[in-house]
Amino acid sequence: MLKTEEEKTAAMRECDFELTLNERQLCDVELLMQGGFSPLNGYMCEENYNSVVNDLKLKDGLIFSLVSVIVFLTFAVQLVCLSIYYLSTLDCSVSFLSLSAVLY
Repeated sequence: MLKTEEEKTAAMRECDFELTLNERQLCDVELLMQGGFSPLNGYMCEENYNSVVNDLKLKDGLIFSLVSVIVFLTFAVQLVCLSIYYLSTLDCSVSFLSLSAVLY
């Protein structure tokens, strides 16, 4: 967690893009950040995604039936792999997302 304005500003400078979240997307980010999708601590990697779709289990064998398709599906055309995104709402900063893969 970034604690100072300097840390926040430095992190924002590292971002390649900014995405403005709608209420649904913000809810999913908040649930991820607060453990609501436990045992996930972030968005699913491709291996976990495929494992849950095919076997209803994470790649480590834990049963997990909720496929957390990236909440940014509405932005799918714009997403760029290996990029860092600054996530915000219309009135506040939310989080940062490092994107390693886009599943289509």
